[in-house]
Amino acid sequence: MKKLICCCVLLSIFVWGESAWAYFSESLIYTGPDEYEEVYEEGDAPTYASGSAYDKDVQAHAGWWSLGGQLHNVWDNNYQGWIYAFSNIEKQFQVIEAGSASINFSWEGSLQVNGNASYDNQYYLYGSALIEDRTLEANTEVDWYKELNAVGTLDISQIATFNYTFDVDDVGNIFEINLVFQTEVGLLIGGDIISSDDTLEFDSNLYNGLKIDSISGGIQALEGPPPAVPIPSTVWLFGSALITIVGVKRKFKE
Repeated sequence: MKKLICCCVLLSIFVWGESAWAYFSESLIYTGPDEYEEVYEEGDAPTYASGSAYDKDVQAHAGWWSLGGQLHNVWDNNYQGWIYAFSNIEKQFQVIEAGSASINFSWEGSLQVNGNASYDNQYYLYGSALIEDRTLEANTEVDWYKELNAVGTLDISQIATFNYTFDVDDVGNIFEINLVFQTEVGLLIGGDIISSDDTLEFDSNLYNGLKIDSISGGIQALEGPPPAVPIPSTVWLFGSALITIVGVKRKFKE
């Protein structure tokens, strides 16, 4: 009976610890090339990268359900080259019941340029977002790109929905959604370096700009990391119940 109790407890721990999950994230910033700096983080948990130097401030972030980046850059006679922020999430979902299901996404934020308008169309400031379902049968993809080449503000507001229909044979299947974000500022080929008397200020405000807003229907997100927790209370209760049964039987034998 002791062997039976141990086996049941170990099996429960194994099932709990091996419950499906999958998540990957990465965050990267790059400033250069004149003043080169790169910060990169990746892992199976939210990642964050940031850096600042020479009137540059750039950040990238990939969380459980959102990602994005932001940059602030001032150009004058200390122009230091282009900079960008990049982040990525790979997230898996599992079909748990037949029927319809959906995943809702949004992308929001703004791009802004302040300064001398005489340099319009000599630089670029952009934000881009990619959402793709890597399940071959679905072949679903959304690719958003917004660019600002002149003094002013460009608001970004986009939504998308991936719709699915599953049958009984699909239950248990896993599919992956990949989300990629990037924002960048730089000088167009042939553009003029800013003179000492002029200033251009760039802001990309898209820190949590790309989001998974909601999921519905017969799917669930398999997100990590796996729980690093003590033995679940249900396992202890199950073990205690077995021990109680053994004790009762022994009492009756006596």
